[in-house]
Formats: sequence, C-alpha cells, structure tokens
Amino acid sequence: MAAFIIYGFQIMSFAHVHDILTMIETTGVAYTKPQLQAAIVSHFGDETRFGSCSIDGMDSEQAVEFLITRGKFVPQQAGSCCGSCTG
Repeated sequence: MAAFIIYGFQIMSFAHVHDILTMIETTGVAYTKPQLQAAIVSHFGDETRFGSCSIDGMDSEQAVEFLITRGKFVPQQAGSCCGSCTG
C-alpha cells in the first residue's frame, strides 16, 4: 500500500518492496527485468519511492535490483515462454 510523503513542496508516493512482490504474484506474469520496471512504473507511478527494512528511497530500477540481489525476484529470460524452459 502506497503512502504519501512530503519533501519540501514535493509530494512523493512511498511503497514497500513487498508491494512489488504482491503485484508480481497477483498478475502471474513472468517478467523480464525491463518488463518489471515498466510494470512498476505503470502500477505505482514514476515518482514512487520504495523501501525495505534496510533501505529507503529506491526508485523502480533500484527496487528491482534490490529484489534480485536478495533472491526475491529472478528475471525471466527474454524469449522464454514461462521461465521453466528455454523456448
């Protein structure tokens, strides 16, 4: 669930990285890295910043990298149908 935070005169949306995982689970899509980044921007908006227990203020690209390094998201290979095979 997104929250709104005011920084000076700019209102920014904030969401937890778990909200991204919920979005992935809900859609059932096997995303490539670029597809997930685009889906995050489409779903949450370009100005939304993401946080976790250890890091705050991540943009969509940083949030995807965070999920990959933590083993929470494994990008689909381009051209693969579902992640279970190579074609």
